[in-house]
Amino acid sequence: MIFSNIKFISTFISFQTNSLSPSFLRFHALFITSLALFITSLALFLYFSCSLSLLLLLSFSTSLALFLYFSCSLSLLLLLSFSTSLALFLYFSCSLSLLLLLSFFTSLALFLYIASCSLSLYSFNFFLCLSFAILPHLWIVFFHFLSLPSLCLKADD
Repeated sequence: MIFSNIKFISTFISFQTNSLSPSFLRFHALFITSLALFITSLALFLYFSCSLSLLLLLSFSTSLALFLYFSCSLSLLLLLSFSTSLALFLYFSCSLSLLLLLSFFTSLALFLYIASCSLSLYSFNFFLCLSFAILPHLWIVFFHFLSLPSLCLKADD
């Protein structure tokens, strides 16, 4: 970069030699060269100092970020472990209580089902016995009413 600036300046001066005096040209070339060297060295100094400060800042922020990341990860891991164990405890305790509740309702449902089946079986038996007890009498009454017109006809004769 420095050499390209110097080469540009010397090329610029060589084109201008016809119109200016040699002493002015030497002074002008020396001034422009020293100015270019100063600006280049200042730019390099600023670049490296800023790079160094940015590197230190980046290193500090990286270490701070890593520290925060690992400390937060550790606290999140502990929190996750606690919440997981709490969730598992609640899940299993709720599952146990739900299992007990389900067992209670299942036994209640089975009891009601068996009771209703028994009740319906008893009622079926009751109606069956009732029908066997009443049915012959009903048949007799039915046949009696069927035979009434014939009895009435015999009575008229």
